[in-house]
Amino acid sequence: MLRLAIVLGLAAACFAQTRPNIAETFEASGNYEYHDARGTHFGMFLVDRDQDLAMAVENTTYKVQNTSTTERFERLEICVGKSTDAIYTLRDDGKEVQCEHQPCVEILPQFWGWVANAKYKGTIKIQEVTYDEWVGTCGAGIELGLAVLPDQLNTPQWFEIQLGEQRRIYHFLKFMATTPPANDFKVPPECQ
Repeated sequence: MLRLAIVLGLAAACFAQTRPNIAETFEASGNYEYHDARGTHFGMFLVDRDQDLAMAVENTTYKVQNTSTTERFERLEICVGKSTDAIYTLRDDGKEVQCEHQPCVEILPQFWGWVANAKYKGTIKIQEVTYDEWVGTCGAGIELGLAVLPDQLNTPQWFEIQLGEQRRIYHFLKFMATTPPANDFKVPPECQ
């Protein structure tokens, strides 16, 4: 009986998936895909985060399906717990540029913190490559997905955010667990 318990325990340990442990300070860029009521739009993204300094920037640019319009979204967060902290959100729909400026409500949250509670879904094939897929949630109604190569668990290859009918897919072409240059965290000129 004890042998059976030991064998079953070892078998379970062999089949347990190792959870990704992705760096919170990083530089990343790649292809971006955005789905909404207008269709599917393609473009590029850049995400830089310095978790230690509580600063993050996300910049996405994409061409709106069946139009000549290019839209841009940029978000800069500087949330270290000081009165000067701010979040700048810039939206450019090709016709008008809008910039919102608001105070931070918390210290910069972890980008990959949700992975600690994610569930291993199995393998998924994307563009003829097999990945390990992890799924989870963040807040009410936000579904998240992560695809990593089995031999590179700590390097994201695909990241997906689904909120209602809106879906954003990030295909990482570059991911470096390094501190981004300080000049990456500048307030967009349109927000100054």
